[in-house]
Amino acid sequence: ENLPKEIIKYVKELGFEKNQYHAYINVQKPGKMTTLHQDNQNYASNKLGVDSKDLNRFLVFLTDWNMGENFCVIDECIVNWKSGDCYTFDTEDWHWGCNAGYETKYTLVISTIKEVINNG
Repeated sequence: ENLPKEIIKYVKELGFEKNQYHAYINVQKPGKMTTLHQDNQNYASNKLGVDSKDLNRFLVFLTDWNMGENFCVIDECIVNWKSGDCYTFDTEDWHWGCNAGYETKYTLVISTIKEVINNG
């Protein structure tokens, strides 16, 4: 978790304490895709000491949407996002994404304990 200090500050502003989340920046270059999958969340569940079924995912787009980019969860595909838009989904939800555009897509991915969200 060698995140830039600005990202760590942003995650804290969202209300997450260091022991309540795992985060990383996903970099998707033009022409790349992530195939349909479910996350196993092994690293986050071990770090946070909970079963992966007890985690939720937050996706924060760090750049505005560019034509050719998408992110899909189950039967919903997301486009036209703005930098800072945040989406959440369950760790067992099937999802995928692609970058068929010309710009690199940067996304902050945060895994956190469901109980923290429900109490916050």
